Amino acid sequence: MRQGTINNYIKFSKNFGGVRKCYEGKPTIAVGGFMCDPTLMPVAPNVMAAGTLVYADEQARTIVPIYTFKVKSVDASENKITIEKFETGTIAKVGMKLLVVGSDLTQAVSNLSTVIAIDSSNADYDVLTVDAVSTGGSTSYTEVTDTTGKNPATEGWYEDNSGATLTTDTTPDAEKTYYKKVVTSGTAFVAQGDVLAEAQSASVKKIKAIPNGLTYCDNVLDPDAYAIDIDYIWNCMEKPVLERRMPPLTASLKKALRDNECYFRFSNRK
Repeated sequence: MRQGTINNYIKFSKNFGGVRKCYEGKPTIAVGGFMCDPTLMPVAPNVMAAGTLVYADEQARTIVPIYTFKVKSVDASENKITIEKFETGTIAKVGMKLLVVGSDLTQAVSNLSTVIAIDSSNADYDVLTVDAVSTGGSTSYTEVTDTTGKNPATEGWYEDNSGATLTTDTTPDAEKTYYKKVVTSGTAFVAQGDVLAEAQSASVKKIKAIPNGLTYCDNVLDPDAYAIDIDYIWNCMEKPVLERRMPPLTASLKKALRDNECYFRFSNRK
């Protein structure tokens, strides 16, 4: 994998702390290796950043990433959530079921947002079209009158006014009429500033796993790979872990790391 040179900017790094250098000191790596299911990795060339939360099973020697996303804004009328991203690219995937991380990771939440489309065209954020961001409102499907320059699939448009057929068209088809979902205001369960994480399933509305480590470096899946090993760390007390350079954390996620005998001194310094 490319490491880059001193005067080059690169998208990922296999050095500790990754391209964003989120660890000021060299952390303690758990004795490997830990196999990650390739389907859990970001779509290449997007990168799992150093400092990503993980759950490592010491007996099975497997590892599960726990992706988190900071909400920049919510458009309840169109069921769109804008999330922050950085150099490592788009991590969210269509089909992900997202919950708002609460104060108790062992408790189930009441509502999930399922990602149905992603607009990743902006370098600083992704716009997720989801099935819901609120409860108690009403839903209708209105005809799209201006399709110029639009990508119907990333816009999350439908090919009927009942919401039965989500379009896969990447350019507008002049022979088709497209519809967008419009949701009247209800009780929002996603808000600006929230941290989202993947849920276990539609029926088990709890965080995907309780974290017991952080990724050591950036990881990217080779398109031809059928498996990937991930190194994780559990200790970096000598020097700070710079949390503003890594995927977002909450107090409850930090507590879970401490409860799982991880030792990190987090710093808000940029």
